[in-house]
Amino acid sequence: MRFKRSGRLYMPESNGVGLMGAAFGAACLVSPIANNPIIAHQDPPFWLGAQVQQPFVKTDPNDASRQILSFVGMQLSGGFAIGGTPARTTALTASPTIWNQNFVTLINGESKFLDSVLSPDETPDGLWWYYVSTNGGPTIELRKSADGFAPLTPDPGTVVLDTTNGPAGCTSVTSLSVCRVLPNYWVGVFNYRSGTETLPGLLWCDSPDGVVWTTRNGANKIISTVPNTTYSTFYESQQLLFMGGKFLAICSNYSAINLTQGWWTTNVFSATDMNGPWTPSAKNPVVSLRSRGLQNANFNQFNIGGKWYGFAQVCPGPDNYGTQRWDLWQFNVNGTPLDMI
Repeated sequence: MRFKRSGRLYMPESNGVGLMGAAFGAACLVSPIANNPIIAHQDPPFWLGAQVQQPFVKTDPNDASRQILSFVGMQLSGGFAIGGTPARTTALTASPTIWNQNFVTLINGESKFLDSVLSPDETPDGLWWYYVSTNGGPTIELRKSADGFAPLTPDPGTVVLDTTNGPAGCTSVTSLSVCRVLPNYWVGVFNYRSGTETLPGLLWCDSPDGVVWTTRNGANKIISTVPNTTYSTFYESQQLLFMGGKFLAICSNYSAINLTQGWWTTNVFSATDMNGPWTPSAKNPVVSLRSRGLQNANFNQFNIGGKWYGFAQVCPGPDNYGTQRWDLWQFNVNGTPLDMI
């Protein structure tokens, strides 16, 4: 994750809205699988020594019996997490909770953080990886691979968003989540920083080809932080889905206690038009591990073999992000993402 801290007061979560409470019943939409973490922070390899984050799952385009999990590892240096190395592993579609522990790096070099991964049914030419090119921006780039195993090209990637896509005073853009709505129409949401704002909410953009993007709505936020909620401080990352005629923004949010401590949870917003209005789910936070003394971030959902699963990074809370050790967890989803609104 990538942010500069900004202290605000934290207000407790409303009773009964978190779906990850102390007990799990028929009403629970999300529950962790038995064998978590599916990938633990570890050294070796050195680039995975501090954190595992930003999970994306796609079916192997050449072999439907195999799933490809992309993620990012961060290394440990002086007690802090640094860098950002995208990598991949695989699992059998028939056993989608057992992930190969032999990892292959996708992009090496300077810090890079995954924002979206699109599969061949969402693109004209193979798998696409959108990512932030350095720690915190300032640009978002795109690389492609025909099957997820061939090298990602071009190197360096194609810049698809930069500070000109943000509002006046924007200093960096981050967390572009993309989905294809029509054969020649993609939409996305992203976040930004400026001299006065840090990850304050989401802007939206669209594209005829997934490469050239135009910011819409006058570069005004469509979803913003709201005091006294579980989305009061930061919008770190999000997953944008289009299902049942609705857009869903599944957001990773931070509610600050002070400059170094707070809680990460997952909140969902929905709209029938990208310009809004966007409605927060009455079930927010839809994923909260706080009753277990844990927190979750970068929660993304994927349909594997006809069943939905969630993936998120998890660590003890409250958060002092830079020194925490995040592992990658997997969750059963009872229903579909539409059931979260």
